[in-house]
Amino acid sequence: MTETGLVREISGDLVVLSLDQPGSCAGCGHGRSRDMTCGFSGAGSKQGCPPNQRLVIALNRKKLPLVPGQRVAVEFPSGSTLVQALTALLPPFLGFVAGYALGGLVLSPENQALRAATGGGGLFFFAGIVYFIRKYLPPGKPTVVYYKEGSRFQN
Repeated sequence: MTETGLVREISGDLVVLSLDQPGSCAGCGHGRSRDMTCGFSGAGSKQGCPPNQRLVIALNRKKLPLVPGQRVAVEFPSGSTLVQALTALLPPFLGFVAGYALGGLVLSPENQALRAATGGGGLFFFAGIVYFIRKYLPPGKPTVVYYKEGSRFQN
């Protein structure tokens, strides 16, 4: 998947980008253009529409000569959404099942509340493991793939 955005900061090979907003307002869900106010929050004000900047850190593997304020295209790794969802949600679920099963082996069969509590403990334990693994070994970063010479955006 490819999206466009504006370069905010550059630090070595890492580029902080502000991705372009979709066609609908993030605050209320009604359509608006990027330059116009929503209109549904009262007399054209943005009171009901919180700012929704989508900041992304991307890699500049091609060593493109980027400068802040420049428009670029960013490519996200294909299939990463499914992989990220499975790696984030499946281990905690399996942790709940494992905790519930171990609780059944250790506790008496009629004590379902404690079995459910051990299942919840397994869920949180495995969710913590997933959190720390993803914190120190994050999934693939998006890559800057294209820039247009002289395409600077003035705020």
